Amino acid sequence: MARKDYSEDVMIQAPAAELLAQQLGWDSVFAHNDEDFGPDSLLGRQDDTEVVLTREVLAALRRLNPGLPEDAYRDALAQVVRQDITKTLVQVNQEKYGLLRDGVPVKVRDGAGRLVDRRLRLIDFNDASRNRYQAVRELWVRGRLWLRRPDLIGFVNGLPLVFIELKRFDVHIDNAYSKNYTDYLDTIPHLFHWNALVVISNGHDAQYGAITSTREHFYRWKRHDEDDAEPRDDQPLLPLLLAGMLERQRLLDLVENFILFDASEGGLHKIVARNHQYLGVNRVIARLTSDDPKIQAEVAAGQLGVFWHTQGSGKSYSMVFLTEKIHRKLSSRYSFVVITDRNELDDQIASTYTNTGRANSKTDQATSGDALRRKLRDQNRRYVFGLIQKFHERVTEPYSQRDDIIVISDEAHRTQYGRLALNMRRGLPNAKFLGFTGTPLIEQDEKQLTRQVFGDYVSIYDFQRAVADGATLPLFYENRGEKLKLVDPTLSERIERHIEVARQTATLDDPWTDDKEDKLYRDLARDYPVLTSPTRLDTVAQDVVDHFHQRWRVVENGGGKAMVVCLDKLTCVKMHDLIQAKWRDKTAELDAKVTAEEALFAAKGKAMPDLLKKHREQVIWMQETECCVVVSPEQNEVDQFAKWRNFRGEPLDITPHREKMVRRDLEREFKRPEHPFRIAIVCAMWLTGFDVKCLATLYLDKPMHGHTLMQAIARVNRVGGGKKHGLIIDYNGMLKSLRLALATFAQGDRAGTGKGEREGDTVRDAAEALAEYVESLKQARDHLTGMGFDLDALVKAPAAEQPTLILQAVNLLSESDERRKTYQVIVEEVQTRHRGLFPHPGLFPHQAVENAITAIHDKLQKERKTPDISALLQSLYEVVDTALTTDGRAPTHVIRQSEARYDLSKIDFNRLRAEFERVPFKHIVALNLKDKIEARLASMVTRNPTRVDLYERYQKIVQAYNQDKDATQIQTVMDDLFAFYDRLDTEEKRYEREQLDNEDQLAVFDLLSKETLTKGNRDAIKTVARELLNKLIQGKLQIDHWREKATAQAQVKAEILNHLFAHLPSDAYDADEISLKAGALFTHIYTSNLGGGARMYH
Repeated sequence: MARKDYSEDVMIQAPAAELLAQQLGWDSVFAHNDEDFGPDSLLGRQDDTEVVLTREVLAALRRLNPGLPEDAYRDALAQVVRQDITKTLVQVNQEKYGLLRDGVPVKVRDGAGRLVDRRLRLIDFNDASRNRYQAVRELWVRGRLWLRRPDLIGFVNGLPLVFIELKRFDVHIDNAYSKNYTDYLDTIPHLFHWNALVVISNGHDAQYGAITSTREHFYRWKRHDEDDAEPRDDQPLLPLLLAGMLERQRLLDLVENFILFDASEGGLHKIVARNHQYLGVNRVIARLTSDDPKIQAEVAAGQLGVFWHTQGSGKSYSMVFLTEKIHRKLSSRYSFVVITDRNELDDQIASTYTNTGRANSKTDQATSGDALRRKLRDQNRRYVFGLIQKFHERVTEPYSQRDDIIVISDEAHRTQYGRLALNMRRGLPNAKFLGFTGTPLIEQDEKQLTRQVFGDYVSIYDFQRAVADGATLPLFYENRGEKLKLVDPTLSERIERHIEVARQTATLDDPWTDDKEDKLYRDLARDYPVLTSPTRLDTVAQDVVDHFHQRWRVVENGGGKAMVVCLDKLTCVKMHDLIQAKWRDKTAELDAKVTAEEALFAAKGKAMPDLLKKHREQVIWMQETECCVVVSPEQNEVDQFAKWRNFRGEPLDITPHREKMVRRDLEREFKRPEHPFRIAIVCAMWLTGFDVKCLATLYLDKPMHGHTLMQAIARVNRVGGGKKHGLIIDYNGMLKSLRLALATFAQGDRAGTGKGEREGDTVRDAAEALAEYVESLKQARDHLTGMGFDLDALVKAPAAEQPTLILQAVNLLSESDERRKTYQVIVEEVQTRHRGLFPHPGLFPHQAVENAITAIHDKLQKERKTPDISALLQSLYEVVDTALTTDGRAPTHVIRQSEARYDLSKIDFNRLRAEFERVPFKHIVALNLKDKIEARLASMVTRNPTRVDLYERYQKIVQAYNQDKDATQIQTVMDDLFAFYDRLDTEEKRYEREQLDNEDQLAVFDLLSKETLTKGNRDAIKTVARELLNKLIQGKLQIDHWREKATAQAQVKAEILNHLFAHLPSDAYDADEISLKAGALFTHIYTSNLGGGARMYH
């Protein structure tokens, strides 16, 4: 079989077009050499610069918007084809997407002759059969300077919505992106003005993205249903993607409801839903609109389900896709109350809605139940954001009786099933509740309680699938703990003696109490002094420095970030001081070595080798790197921190750290790869709801387990920055805890029951449980009554009198430890039984009594002063530290060892298929010469766009090179390349032969010239070129940022037009020609760096 039988066209392109035509109902058109031009031609294009099929657009406008004047259709068509060179590609794409989704605005006269606004539909999103779908192969497209031929373009009603670039099966898919697609973005950007999907494939692998997607943010579409199994390793993915995304109604759904533009992270980015987001959102829609009586009853009871999509898989975007689709396709009357339990999550979700233009975080925040009531009843907001903790008031009347309110609860298995959520239930009795979570319901109680509040899982996208799909990165784990040993067997006795001395030396100002001793022993029992001893912290800090300074290239351009998780806030500041000092020492050590080597090469007059340059770059990176503490504020923190000392014996000072946290936007700085804030030291903040794509390394020095551990390690699984995986360094030996959590976390139930394998029913009889709950309330009431307190009086009292009565109860309880501890046990029993029943309607009649009992309990806890044992623990360090040593080699040697790594994405499930090898054959000499020519040619064509003929000549040489050839033909092509390179030398000096001063004047001269000019006219045009350029450069082009100001642009256009009308030979140019020349000249000046500023080419 000939090689051509295995070509891209035969094996990939033609079958793809055949699938679209025969299975998905598209019209297949082969345009390569078959296309002609004109209104009755194959596609109706006037020439090869057109990328919108105007004949099809006009037909769709008439078909979908009947009965309007012809002028309305022509006006709409003019807006469709209009190009704005002053906007970036993504800005144009966003503008066109608005027309596509919402219609083209025009003015028409109504029956009374009045002008009214109308929006003309370009696509019928509800009825796929009313649109025309064309898959056009090998379409020639001419850009401003270049001619290109994409493999396959998908047109819907004449609009190029789908771009598909295909490669042979033996070519890596990356080539489709880097060699073709990115080139087309530069050379024929107008092809992407209307683009919705970019698809790249080599047949076996197939991925898609948006026009702003970097290579690593292209994803696979592997399932048509969430329950579909993982495709086989030998199963081609292109047919799956085409059938999944380009089935006509599904394509319309994607285009209409699953595209966003996000203005965060320093620019505008286009977002297209991933496979799991699309399937998950539509599962929620299907449940909400189901006609199944059982599901309808559950939804009517407020149970919309639990949406478990693992961390890093884009839950915030999924929320936006879901709520916007409900607004657009079901009812715009729906209000969404988005509730979280942490400030970081609240800020993240609200900012996602704000940055995508769907809400305003400044005006849509509800800070209390009263604010929620106003926003839902009086203002009828589309979106309301808030913290669950804000809704602690007793609800006596509903916030709203509306049944078109959906409460979206992020991280549903934390606080939302508690008492505060009961307030939300009572305040919104007819609302529907949907729980979003990134971690599964690990504990049995969590599963039971969350199901009762939200219902069963409505969508599952677990850790294993996310890694297999490339939605998140694999996580690798290293256990680098020092394996601390207590080598002094008398340590416990020494601690006891130390405590006894402290007890005997207590003073009236700082008395010894049982609570103080209890708290001290509790802290000792949890190994606080061991985990935060000076020897241990010093060793950990040294290891962090030795390890992270070597990971400076783990993310592109040195943008890798690290997070160190410490036991508490005090330890964060201690660790900061240690890392700062050791980082400075390491930097100075490397700087001295590099400087010495540089001096040796300089002394011998030799150029610095690349490796030495890299070492110098690393030193500069280290010198710039900043380490910051990020912890939440608390009262009296300055005094509390000052009671402790750092490794230099100085009091800890939180003030400089707090100044950074208050005065700078540390979150934004840490998310920017180029910012030198590269090491964040935290203990609780930023461990949830904080996505940093360039965060590659997590140092864990805090014991963690369960979903808290899973939330923490997921900080490093985000795709971005070129990193291949996230790395977790553990100093506490938590691999066992991690494996245990992953056993549940990695794979979820797909049967839709909410139960894992071998999991039985755990819900007890409700009547029995309710009786036990009521009995626990009676016990609390009896306990209070027995000490002389009337609970009913508190329940019935006005709000102003309740604080006094609560204090009376707390006073009575505090009379003895037995009273207090007995009451605490009783209330904990009440709360446990309440959680087990919620949201059983039988709870509501008892809410007032339980609220009163809980209010007393909460006040009792607050009234107990926390004993201050910081000074005692500080002195105990000297005792503990002398008994600690490290097992094994010093940290500086440890990091030279080959550490055992555990790939967390491969624990307890199959290995991922390896990536294709990227080893395409290249002819080194030819490619080097081509690269050299292309770089030079690109610069020359940019300076003078009339040199496009040079580019076309070069393209023909390259085409000849790319064909099968023998040695003689290869030599001929190489000779042509060398000759072409010589021709560039001649072209670059042409301005001198034309007696002009520079290439800029030559470009203006070439743009103004035409073939029928006399010698006198040519000389006159040269004068025009010189004078016009000088006038512009010294005048209008001096306006600051003139390209960004519409008024300044208009002034430049007017200056050009006026000068040409005044000075071009009147016998050689008519008015229309002058206007055209002026437009071409303005475009060239705008997109070049004339007058300063970067060239504006895409």
